[in-house]
Order: sequence, then structure tokens, then C-alpha cells
Amino acid sequence: MYHGNRVIGVIPARTGSTRIPDKNLQTIGGVSLVAWAVLAAKGCQYIDTVVVSTDGAGIAAEAFKYGADLVIKRPDDLAKSDTPTVDVLRHTMKHVDSNIIVLLQPTSPAR
Repeated sequence: MYHGNRVIGVIPARTGSTRIPDKNLQTIGGVSLVAWAVLAAKGCQYIDTVVVSTDGAGIAAEAFKYGADLVIKRPDDLAKSDTPTVDVLRHTMKHVDSNIIVLLQPTSPAR
């Protein structure tokens, strides 16, 4: 568990997608969507810790490859297409000791 008033960059990246298989591992410019999110968080001077919430081993590996500090295994009940993002953030915050978070959606690579 991380402690303190650090800013946590949270990247929610589940494996399932109703329209695009392995959506968060798809690439733009040779870099996966989850990697773009990790790189953006790592490049932000205000984010101290980069955390990825996922239900997939492939996404976890990709996140670590690009420098994520922590990957949290998301339970199946929080990896459904209709799961509200706020529920995923609440779950993530149980694993880090910070009340300051920044949400980085992998599906917004041009942030």
C-alpha cells in the first residue's frame, strides 16, 4: 500500500470490449492505448504514482513494460461493460493511501 498525500494516476483498463477485441492493447503509432496512458501519467510532473486497474495479465504486463508503478487486479464484478468507472476508482483507492487521483482513460490517447 502507498502512503501519503501523493497524486495517484489511475488507469482503468479491462480486457473485455463489446466491439473491439483487446481494445486497450490496440496500438496507435506503434504504442498500445494502455501504454499511451501510462506514458502520459509518467510524463506529468504532478502525478507521483501510476496505478493500472485491470482484469487482464496482458494489460498488466504492458503497463509494467511502460513504467506503471502498481497494477491492481480488478475483480470480475468490476470488469463488466456496465461497471461505473467510479466503482473501479473506489476499489483502486482501497489499495493506495491517497485522496488525490487523476483518471487517465486508455481510450483517450490524444489527451
